[in-house]
Amino acid sequence: MISGATPFTGDDTYGLLRDAPSILKRRAPELVEAFAVRGWELPKSIDRVYSPSLAIQELGWRPRYDFTEVLKMLEDESSEVLPPQQSWIANE
Repeated sequence: MISGATPFTGDDTYGLLRDAPSILKRRAPELVEAFAVRGWELPKSIDRVYSPSLAIQELGWRPRYDFTEVLKMLEDESSEVLPPQQSWIANE
């Protein structure tokens, strides 16, 4: 399985673990805005990021989807996407 595109780099890992909102604001402002419009809190910490970079480099693979597609699937109530729960987002 290959993950979708990520806005993060290897240099972001420590910041994502310690202060995800600041990294998200810098790397994915559109995603931050999408969360704000929906009244969702940004995660305080992100402990893992999957990167498709090797598949891109070695196989010439290109991701077709990004977070906008996931949000659309959520809005369409697709069974492929779990609806967010505040406890997941806030990392209680």
